[in-house]
Amino acid sequence: EHLRPANALSIAHATGIPRETVRRKVEKLIEKGWVQRDERGHLFITTQVREDLGEFDREETVRFSLAAGAVLKVMEGEFDESK
Repeated sequence: EHLRPANALSIAHATGIPRETVRRKVEKLIEKGWVQRDERGHLFITTQVREDLGEFDREETVRFSLAAGAVLKVMEGEFDESK
């Protein structure tokens, strides 16, 4: 509740992800109950995220981020298999 609202366009600008892709992903997050849209189109994270991912603490987040980065490198053909 203390975060500033966002919209698909601001998320697209901040991440470099195409707006249409952001829009589709946001719709899926709304369906999961993780994001809520108000009457002005502003997007907010809901408390459902904490309930669903409560055990996903800071350490897990760091490990997940590192793993996701490695997966992206593999997908982009940049992964060094010797490591």
